[in-house]
Amino acid sequence: MTDNRAFWKKPSGVTAAIFLAAIASGLTHLAVNYLPSFETILQNNWYLGITVGVLSLMVFAVVDVNARNIISNAYMSAMRAITGVFIKMDPISRLKSYLDDLADNINELSMQIGKLRGEMRNLRSIIDKNDAGIKKNLLLAEKAKANNNQKELILTSRKAGRLEESNKKYFILEKQMKHLYKILTRMYEHSEILHEDTQDQVSIKEIEYKAILASSKAMRGAKSII
Repeated sequence: MTDNRAFWKKPSGVTAAIFLAAIASGLTHLAVNYLPSFETILQNNWYLGITVGVLSLMVFAVVDVNARNIISNAYMSAMRAITGVFIKMDPISRLKSYLDDLADNINELSMQIGKLRGEMRNLRSIIDKNDAGIKKNLLLAEKAKANNNQKELILTSRKAGRLEESNKKYFILEKQMKHLYKILTRMYEHSEILHEDTQDQVSIKEIEYKAILASSKAMRGAKSII
């Protein structure tokens, strides 16, 4: 999940806050003036069913991470679109806003790569530990076989077999994690290149934009004198 703190500092964040306040106010007004009393809801199965359904959806939206992210991203996208209707930003401001979003995505990507790298290290540690356990139990099984210790032979052989089965699953998981790690690393590298390249473009365009505005202002001043 991306860090949304930067969103609330932008004009779209102000729009989102206003809409949230309006929604909260509207819901409060509806609840106070139009919703039936608690006793009526309990006595009417139709009201009770709707109330339970709405509350269940609200709880699911709050508890489930994926649902919360989808709703949050959809809401922020809608607020950006609405803000864009009322606020006409200059091209440089739009590019800078895009750079801010890109930087947030790069930071989030870096965090996810770090977490994945840590989990890969933990998984490799478990695999190595299991390998050591397999070797140890196989040696114990050989000794038990040589000593004709049937009980020890069965226990150590089965333990070695379980560790081998676990490692087979871990090897598949490790392979998948390595593949994902390569993809995320490439994405991170390309995003950094895109960010630095766009930043350079913004710097040049900003100089051009200021020069054009200054020239236009000077020309208008000269024409007014003429």
